[in-house]
Amino acid sequence: MKLEVMITNKVNKKYAWFDVFNFDECEAEEKLNPDDDANVDLVAVDFRGDFADAFKQYYKKEEPSDVIEDLRYDLAELELEDEGSFKYDAFAALVEYQGFFNLNHAVSIFANHDYTFIPEVSDDKSYGEWLYQQGMTDIPEELATYIDYDKYGQDRRLNDGGYHSKVGYIAAR
Repeated sequence: MKLEVMITNKVNKKYAWFDVFNFDECEAEEKLNPDDDANVDLVAVDFRGDFADAFKQYYKKEEPSDVIEDLRYDLAELELEDEGSFKYDAFAALVEYQGFFNLNHAVSIFANHDYTFIPEVSDDKSYGEWLYQQGMTDIPEELATYIDYDKYGQDRRLNDGGYHSKVGYIAAR
């Protein structure tokens, strides 16, 4: 996972990008205050990389070490794997589903495993078909070809509060 934070020195207006996972505040102060002035006021102002839009909720011009400590804690709790893995895609779907303003809620849902994620489901029709194939319906086999799986999947998605993300179906429990 790659995530960088932009740190700005409010005194001299210099800024630089730093890797969240290898951030060292002393190194940031040295890089953003090369003249070694006594006046250094570092703030976190932006993010780029994986889930950057979601993590921008931390963009409150706070002390970089506090912001990064919070991020590292959240990310360690999530134990995200590489992009394309089940856990990574499930979290990506939750973040997309919860919107970028509810990252704490998405983290909580993910950490507590309070979600259903089905990567092979991309739309209402495939959700309806998946439900039937998993035996989660009361539809007799001889009627299966007559079912409008698109409408059935849509109805179940709306009742479940689910969402079709870019990487699969997600529903918080």
